[in-house]
Amino acid sequence: MMTRMIPYLKPTVELTTLLRLMGGEATLPPEADKERFMVLVKKNRMELMAAENLAGGMPETNRDEETLHMMRQVSMLGYLIRFFEKASIRCLSVKGPAMVLELYGILGLRSCHDLDLLVEKSQVDRATELLQRDGWQWHEQQTLTTPKRLAESKHTQNHYLFRKGELYLELHWRLLPWRCDAFEVLWTNRRKVTLGGAQVPVPGKVDQMYLQVVHNTRHGYHRLKWLADMLQMVRGSAGEMDILWRRMEKDDQQLMLLVAMLLLQRLPMLEVPEAVFGGYRFSRTEQGVLVEAGRQGDKLLCKAQRLTDELLSLMEGTGDREASPAYYHYFHQLPHPLNQKYLPQRLLLRLRPRVWLWQWVDLPDGWYWLYWILRPVHKLWKILRGQ
Repeated sequence: MMTRMIPYLKPTVELTTLLRLMGGEATLPPEADKERFMVLVKKNRMELMAAENLAGGMPETNRDEETLHMMRQVSMLGYLIRFFEKASIRCLSVKGPAMVLELYGILGLRSCHDLDLLVEKSQVDRATELLQRDGWQWHEQQTLTTPKRLAESKHTQNHYLFRKGELYLELHWRLLPWRCDAFEVLWTNRRKVTLGGAQVPVPGKVDQMYLQVVHNTRHGYHRLKWLADMLQMVRGSAGEMDILWRRMEKDDQQLMLLVAMLLLQRLPMLEVPEAVFGGYRFSRTEQGVLVEAGRQGDKLLCKAQRLTDELLSLMEGTGDREASPAYYHYFHQLPHPLNQKYLPQRLLLRLRPRVWLWQWVDLPDGWYWLYWILRPVHKLWKILRGQ
């Protein structure tokens, strides 16, 4: 057994205040840059939590309007669950209002941009048709104009986007890191949450944690509301942590869990319990986070430490766009999802024709094979144009 002392991360005063809001009331210190703090709040989609917990509140946040929007989402979620049940389409609500209610007990602390429903891959086309009949506008409809393009989209995308009025819906058939044939397992482990006048099926507790750890860590905690979600999850999940570790270790995704837990532990302004899982023990001291691990586990722990160092600079960013050289440097050090675990899978996915190629040259399905040849030509064309 080896012991490693990992120093705490040192966020700026503005980010520190934002993190303190996750635990309750906080005050913005006089020396803080108020303008930068407000930008961070909006970039991280934490207006509701700031309005509730920041001393003095958030004057620019219309809480009544945000609450009304959330209630519309809740009502629509209940409607969609009943809508798909009537059509004999099984679906799970992932993230969204159902998760918020479970984690926070109320809906007014955490905003949701859209609703996320997961269906079996074999039911995607039927679900898409039903949603369009129900008045939902399908974002991808203008590009998926041939049977071949529609079929290919299932390989290169994880979801379709729909809009109805002010509401957005993402219809998923794949949740990283699961392959698209894992729906049956997720359905077997499902739970139900009463919401919007319906019994809403949601992933099992360990499945939900698995999804959140992978989703949030892959996105570099670009929205700190995701870190707030992780904080709520680990506080009440001591009994599930070892189960979660074994599941992720089996799928070669365990580094994700180490990064998520170490990030929480290295932020001393967050109240995080001691954690024990997978042969690791995390505890806090005045100097930093004390981690006990076996010799083999120490190597993975060092990688997690380097990644959490990089995460701090990403979280300090104020830009709304996730993509940046720093993000990609971080992202490419993470494990590949299961449907891209092997090099041939990744190469095939990388070479598959995409939407922009269909828009560049419009070919009928009979000539679709030419897109595979045009892909490198298109790449060279973009380079020559300085794009």
